[in-house]
Order: sequence, then structure tokens, then C-alpha cells
Amino acid sequence: MLGMCTLNMMMPLGHCAWSISQAYDITYANTQGYTKEHQLSLKGQTTDFDRKMLVDFAVEQSIRKQDALHVIDEVQAVLSTFSKRAKELEVNKQSIERIAKAHLLKI
Repeated sequence: MLGMCTLNMMMPLGHCAWSISQAYDITYANTQGYTKEHQLSLKGQTTDFDRKMLVDFAVEQSIRKQDALHVIDEVQAVLSTFSKRAKELEVNKQSIERIAKAHLLKI
């Protein structure tokens, strides 16, 4: 089961039944206070996601395995450019290092 985000309802009620909405809590969690970890949970976990867990969940939601793998690869490819893009935008070095360290590029 997909958990609820504190800011956004992740599973909207429609036609008297819950349905899954797009997952959009893939942004950086601040690592402090209540934002230490994501508020999103996947099968009860808020950390230590792995590729199998994400793909299994996608398949349970009627998403083809190859499509799920493609999306995971695309997200990782974009995340791998974070440090370069952040430097171009003049984000301070400490913030870049802290955020980049939290990215799961080897999932």
C-alpha cells in the first residue's frame, strides 16, 4: 500500500473507491525534523527502497515491468545531472553535496 504524504493526498477517492494517483514525492527530503525522511511510504517503508520493490509495486498497479524499469532509469539519469545543474544555478556547495549524497543513483 502506498502511504499518504502530509502535504498531498496520494490516493484520491473517486467513484466511491480509492485509486492511485501519480507519485510525486520524489523530491529531496530536508534530513531535519519531520522532513528527515519522505512522508511517502511504500509497503510500510520510508527508506531503503530498491529496484525490485519499486517494480513489484508498479506491476501490482498494472504497469508493465519494462515500463517501470524505463521510468526508474530515466529518473536516475536526470538525478545524475543534479550537481552539475545546481552548480550552474549557483547553489552553494554544501547544499549540493548534502542533497547529492541523498540521491539513490544505484537503485
